[in-house]
Amino acid sequence: MEIRRTRTSGTSQWNSENFEKEEYYEPDNNKWLGMAYKEEGSPIEVSLETSRLPQSVTEGLPVEPTGLAKFQANSFEEVGEELKRRGLEVIDGRRKRF
Repeated sequence: MEIRRTRTSGTSQWNSENFEKEEYYEPDNNKWLGMAYKEEGSPIEVSLETSRLPQSVTEGLPVEPTGLAKFQANSFEEVGEELKRRGLEVIDGRRKRF
């Protein structure tokens, strides 16, 4: 399954920490599928929307009551490798900086 990635980086308005974020969307209709978020000094938190992705993508991951499957990674490269291993092909969208 192909998903589109957008990247954002900047400084959080809530705690002044630098952050990086990747958000994932359906390529054709722009529906949100998940995100990977990193603040300085923390691992990357990945959330995937279980209601819009095949079960095989989120299988074995803990799912919150909100319907988001979660996992952590140490780098965005590691996130990409895990998504690919789970059957998602990530294509680049746009990049924003705040």
